[in-house]
Amino acid sequence: MQMSSVMIRGRREVRRQLGLVPDAADELAPAAPPQRQRLVDADGVRDAVASERVPRQVRMLIFQRQERAEARRRWPHEHDMADDEHYQAAERRWRELANGGVPAIRVVPATVADLCEFADQTGESPLDPALKVRYSETLSEEHTIAWPPPRNSPCWCGSTAKYKKCCGRTV
Repeated sequence: MQMSSVMIRGRREVRRQLGLVPDAADELAPAAPPQRQRLVDADGVRDAVASERVPRQVRMLIFQRQERAEARRRWPHEHDMADDEHYQAAERRWRELANGGVPAIRVVPATVADLCEFADQTGESPLDPALKVRYSETLSEEHTIAWPPPRNSPCWCGSTAKYKKCCGRTV
């Protein structure tokens, strides 16, 4: 029974892609479980929201302030924006996503060493956005920071300031 259900769902999907009207056989199988979207950056999330495919949770990989210095040293052409400008831009993007309907944003603090080790294991570049997404998915929830953090909590950017005095200031 399991195999026939999968086959009927496959048939239904092929017919949908061909633009054919659903028939009685298409109604026999339950709907396929939703596929998990791999959203590689804030632009991909924005596109998903615009097409009304709002993800339940988005993970955004970042280098906190001390690690960003190492990332800038290692990849200066990729991290040419000043730190304060970089973190303010991230905060604006995330506010835009939250206002667009994304219910949960998790900040994933990365280290250059761990990201490079992960890239070496897969034989890919640590600068590849898709690799960064896969890396962020390997980390457990407890290694992430809910965004926005409470006002009196430490800021997600890794500064020693409270969120309300750092990236959480109203612009």
